[in-house]
Amino acid sequence: MAVPNSPDRFELGWEKKQPPAEARFHVKDHICLSQSDVPKMTADLKAKPQITEFPDAIADIHQLGNGKNVVEIYDLDKNRVEVMEPPKAGEKGAE
Repeated sequence: MAVPNSPDRFELGWEKKQPPAEARFHVKDHICLSQSDVPKMTADLKAKPQITEFPDAIADIHQLGNGKNVVEIYDLDKNRVEVMEPPKAGEKGAE
């Protein structure tokens, strides 16, 4: 959903059924943030000394079919934060 008068947007989702396991909760219910250069942000995070204390924090880096880069970051409680590049000009959701 686009935020009025802003290039920002947000997503809100929920599970209609009871999740079969705790792990499913952590996958479906998450926050998604936008970052214009996900590979650079990920490299910057990996370069921080603190990341060595939690090597599983950056779990998945991938590229969607539309060319956007995405990284999945987990906290110590296994809650997921997804960071995705914003829509490109001409894409649905782009201002």
